[in-house]
Amino acid sequence: MERTGIILGNTGTPDAPEAGAVGQYLEQFLTDERIAPRIPKALWRLIVTKCIIPKRSVASAAKYRLIWQEAGSPLRCHMEALATKLNELFQSTGDDIHVAAGMSYGTPSMQDAFAKLMSAGCESFAILPLYPQSAHSTTGSATDAALRAHEPASQSSLKILPSYYADPMYIQSLAKRVQDAGFNPEAGDHLFMSFHSIPLADIKCGDTYAEEVQKTCSLLAKELQLADGAWSMGFQCRFDKARSWLSPFTKDQLARLGAQGITGRLFFICPNFAIDCLETLYDVPYELAPIYLEASGRAEDSFVYIPCLNSTYSHVQTLANVIRRAL
Repeated sequence: MERTGIILGNTGTPDAPEAGAVGQYLEQFLTDERIAPRIPKALWRLIVTKCIIPKRSVASAAKYRLIWQEAGSPLRCHMEALATKLNELFQSTGDDIHVAAGMSYGTPSMQDAFAKLMSAGCESFAILPLYPQSAHSTTGSATDAALRAHEPASQSSLKILPSYYADPMYIQSLAKRVQDAGFNPEAGDHLFMSFHSIPLADIKCGDTYAEEVQKTCSLLAKELQLADGAWSMGFQCRFDKARSWLSPFTKDQLARLGAQGITGRLFFICPNFAIDCLETLYDVPYELAPIYLEASGRAEDSFVYIPCLNSTYSHVQTLANVIRRAL
């Protein structure tokens, strides 16, 4: 059999928590055709370079500094650790599979990932976008970047591994993450599942993201044996207000739950994010949790954030299973 190279694909991260590095990252991200609004490209690029980046790069850099680790970006650190652990697992089981992390924007790039896999002697290649629920703006962007990078690397076709929103091991890993955080529905605890929102225009064009999100929610609730009133969900991270976005919005849901009162604690998980990043490590504690706490009048410990699967053993096992089955 050919030695197979697997790219773990993700959106990306700035190289440093500084305005210049963040600005470079934002320019790549915002001018991606799958991310940009449907207006003339030249006009949008002008808006990005003259209006958005000068303002947002400074504000975002300040946010990144709050979550930055000594080793670098949390997203990059976990991605590279995840790739390393998968390589160790496949080596121990005799699978001729090599794994490398690749980002749509920033480093390590998709080109970096292909170079690493080719130096390991890989002859066929596949990408696993690390978005359990597939979307035009996330899975699509990562796949586009890999296809662009793949062209000079090899004449063989690039296999695109499917989303894994209903994979039993993925659901079980999420459930264990919830239980390990101390979630206890018998004590009145409530589970909130938050997902990245997408423009409704993408759904009208055939995006199945909303259906996959609903399936993940129902399967996780079933795995945890939750009654209908013991969990809820919402969507966060609207990019702009000019477009219509998939709802209900997490902010509105948290305000509602806080006002109506919960007997126990609110446990908050983001099943859509495989790796913790700015949208979880900053947005959740600094923007979302305060909404619930203010509406409920409860103490800070009544809101519990459950980290993403990151580079945990269960995540490694889950992705190895997804990769083996797809290949």
